[in-house]
Amino acid sequence: MKILFFVFCTSQIFADLIHPPNGSIINYIHVRFEWDKVEGITKYHFELSNSNNFSSNYLLVTDSYYIEKNDIEWQNTYYWRVRSVNNGSFGEWVSSSFSVDANSESFLNDDKPIEILINNDNLVSDGVVIFGSYYNNYTAVIDLNGREIWNSGGPNTHVFFNLDEYNNFLGGKFIPEYNNSLIGCEFSIDNNLIWSEPFNSDQSQNEPFIQHEVIKLPNGNYMGFVPVIEEHLIPTYIDFIDRDTPFSWEDDCALYIDNNSSYRWKGEQIVEWDKNTGEVIWVWDVFDYYSKDDFDYLTGEWEKACNSDNAYDWIHFNALAYSDKENAVYVSSRHLHRITKIDYNTKNIIYNLGIPWLSNDPIIMPDTLFSGQHGLQILNNGNIVTLDNGILSQYTNPNITSPITRAIELEISEIEGEMSANTVWSHTLPYDLYGALSGNVQKLNNDNYLINTIGNSSGAYSIEVTQNKEVVWKCKYNLGNYQTGPLYRAMKIPSLYSDDQSTLNFSNFSIPKNINLKSVYPNPFNPNLNIEYKISELMEVIFIIYDVKGIRVDEINLGYQHPGYYKHIWNGNNLSSGVYFLGISSKPKQVMKKMVLLK
Repeated sequence: MKILFFVFCTSQIFADLIHPPNGSIINYIHVRFEWDKVEGITKYHFELSNSNNFSSNYLLVTDSYYIEKNDIEWQNTYYWRVRSVNNGSFGEWVSSSFSVDANSESFLNDDKPIEILINNDNLVSDGVVIFGSYYNNYTAVIDLNGREIWNSGGPNTHVFFNLDEYNNFLGGKFIPEYNNSLIGCEFSIDNNLIWSEPFNSDQSQNEPFIQHEVIKLPNGNYMGFVPVIEEHLIPTYIDFIDRDTPFSWEDDCALYIDNNSSYRWKGEQIVEWDKNTGEVIWVWDVFDYYSKDDFDYLTGEWEKACNSDNAYDWIHFNALAYSDKENAVYVSSRHLHRITKIDYNTKNIIYNLGIPWLSNDPIIMPDTLFSGQHGLQILNNGNIVTLDNGILSQYTNPNITSPITRAIELEISEIEGEMSANTVWSHTLPYDLYGALSGNVQKLNNDNYLINTIGNSSGAYSIEVTQNKEVVWKCKYNLGNYQTGPLYRAMKIPSLYSDDQSTLNFSNFSIPKNINLKSVYPNPFNPNLNIEYKISELMEVIFIIYDVKGIRVDEINLGYQHPGYYKHIWNGNNLSSGVYFLGISSKPKQVMKKMVLLK
């Protein structure tokens, strides 16, 4: 656990510059520079140069940080310095330096740069795009002009799956010596490992869960998929002689079928891990809730994906979402062409949405069927956004001769106990952008949709589309074709940084004369934080921890204390990573410090 402080109260000295650390090597060119405030000072001069002979071409900054997005390039060394400004007088310059590593475009297929084919400045949403690729297992962030501004540090590092609320990245860390090779994790912009899944070095006893998804819950815990296998009979053509099946299991699986004996079917458990201990605290096992009579007998995706474990990939969970409002878990099953909503408390299925197969389990059929879907986004109104990869489109729609990919938004309704699912928006991609293996859709804050697909031809694409289905941004990644370089998932975020998270009104906090916060250290720390302060009169002292919404998450009442120096040790183990505010109250006034907790 690490905490990084950005000081909002007075300080006795100008501390060392915080970030980037002096002499560090970073892997991004949108850089946030941070420093401690000087006592009573609200203005600073900031200067950035590619030489240690500064030109005094400085900027006036009115906070203790500055973000530079334009003047930093890859494979360069930079020098920066800061000084305080106070009524025409200046403090001493404090200087630091850092270097920027090579960007990861050199790891792309045939060294082709990312291409922006369409960019409508008037209609495209602001922000940057983060994408994860299975081509060399890396992740990168690009701006709207295709300029790479961050990467995971080179090939075979990380694959991006998702984000937490502070723009830390969730995904898979590449560790080739383990059986799965991608270990579920959360990592920061500096590629620091914040959390990783519990696993044994003996992979024969514990296969890592990382099956396409890791999410972080509002309580700070992590959730993902753990493979589980059960024995089950293999269906045969005789079982479906009255159906228009496109293939014979006996022919396709001759190596595995022996007089219709049982065989290994792979499913997944949905597992929640405690953020601090790694202990499993919640499990949902698909074999307890899905009928094994249900399988895709039309295209046999489960059977075609028989993998190196010699087990049929029966359901292929590939996306997970959690609704705090409903306390419900949503999961996407690619090979059953189904989205399931689960009550977190009871673990009961609220509904299955998709295609009915053989069992009598109730299922909601949407007005237009989806199949092979990837990605899940649950909107505030309860609507579901996903990428329909159209595996079954040729079998469910006689007018379609080739599979197609659509972005869809579905509205779930219930009238007199009857549930229905209606398509409120969809956009069909051209055939050359069909992406059967991965991809996702994200509805953006301006109501546009970011559609991500591996495509049938060389490239992989992100396309931003308006509600009126106008393409306003189109990016070609040149990652290779769907067989050699699939784009797994991409999302648009406002920035690499979360700078506007606080909703606290700092005008409510004035600095009292009878208390002096001397030091807060170490920085970072794990797990105890030392808070040293001095009081000048008898008073009641209270420590208060606020979250970014201004809600108290911890309070320590130290009672009345006499004048003198004090040190209090605070343990932040019970809080999840994020931005918090430390308040030291000497009624009725408070000193406030802003801090970022990283675990």
